[in-house]
Amino acid sequence: MSKHYEPRHVRLYHWLMDSPAYQSLDVYGRTLLVEFKKRYNSTNNGNISFSGTEMEKALGCSNKPADRALSDLIDRGFVKVAQKGHFDWKRKAKGDSRANTYVLTEYPIDYPTHSAMPATKDFMKWRPAKALQKKTRGDESTAMGGRGHRIPEVMGGREHPNGVTTAPDMTQKQDVNGGTRAPPYSIPGEVPVPASLPAKRGEAA
Repeated sequence: MSKHYEPRHVRLYHWLMDSPAYQSLDVYGRTLLVEFKKRYNSTNNGNISFSGTEMEKALGCSNKPADRALSDLIDRGFVKVAQKGHFDWKRKAKGDSRANTYVLTEYPIDYPTHSAMPATKDFMKWRPAKALQKKTRGDESTAMGGRGHRIPEVMGGREHPNGVTTAPDMTQKQDVNGGTRAPPYSIPGEVPVPASLPAKRGEAA
């Protein structure tokens, strides 16, 4: 009785498709990942050949979207460059590939020899850089205002609940001309300004 073999196919598991790395890919990146997986045959991980021209043809696009898609797959950890291609036609004549060869991190490495190490699945560790750098609004701002806000002590004295130094007497004072003015504000380390100037000789105090 012969064994039943499924036709070759590409699988995209839900856990992979739900990952932040996969969700961040554009349509070119997702399509290129499928094309990479199509080239994997369970014995060539580490020797998956894929040239830039082949990527453009597979995606049906120019070199810029193809290059960006490859860069995204590498950045997010779906693929790694195993060996850079070369442009030596003498080596090409001997059967050596001029295209880069890649590793799909979803699977164990099996070229040049099968590795006993499990697949690293680097893409599952990827997180958007902006999310890591995002800070809570107001983390670095200086709070000004009511008692519920904290103001650094370097901005004022220690006695005020908000760290603000108040004048000794907050009531308004009347000057010699009958007007009112705010009390003088004394800055630590400076000579305080007198409440009123001394009367000149011959003038009433």
